[in-house]
Amino acid sequence: MVAQAAVVVNNLGNFFWQEFMVPWRMEKVTRREVAKDLKIGIISDTHGSALAWDEASKYFQGSQLVLHGGDVLYHGPRNPLPQGHGPMRLVELLNASPWPVVISQGNCDAQIDLELLSWPVNQPYALVKIEGLKILLSHGHLGEVQLERWAQKFGAQLVVSGHTHQYKLMERGGVVFLNPGSPSLPKGGPPSIAVVEAGVAKIISLEDGSTLAMLALGS
Repeated sequence: MVAQAAVVVNNLGNFFWQEFMVPWRMEKVTRREVAKDLKIGIISDTHGSALAWDEASKYFQGSQLVLHGGDVLYHGPRNPLPQGHGPMRLVELLNASPWPVVISQGNCDAQIDLELLSWPVNQPYALVKIEGLKILLSHGHLGEVQLERWAQKFGAQLVVSGHTHQYKLMERGGVVFLNPGSPSLPKGGPPSIAVVEAGVAKIISLEDGSTLAMLALGS
């Protein structure tokens, strides 16, 4: 069930969930303001691996929302086929997701992918507000400078991206930047995803469930 303060808007200004629309405010969110029962699943760069979604879903139980950073179905001409590759099966799993899924279009996501997925695929970013937390979601292939510009423009407290297949969790200028890595084709680390729960962001290894990085949102 979607929390009552959720907003999703793409770059064209179209609200997908108008009944949850709440005006963005520019003040900084604090950890106390983020609902203790809020949980968000975060994933990116599945590249057609149904197995990756299955494994990630175990950690998404109880989430109000799942954010996908893009490169959803196609493995890409420079990548090997990931383990558990099955794009049609992944389509079925995503479309049947028990949690609302917000997707940012990646550089490997083609028009046919958008037509198969039931969830809106936003380009070049999606803005999400849920339980007082303002999130900017973008694939990241346009560069970190652009992500920082958008974060400043929209007053986001959390910026979620993908593209590099390398997990990252850091705070800069009062904004938390999170890249969950890739659950299917990781580079320089284990397959990984992320969750935000009770005001804390965590990068989680899908190999053993260990926490690779952790950071509280706000002060």
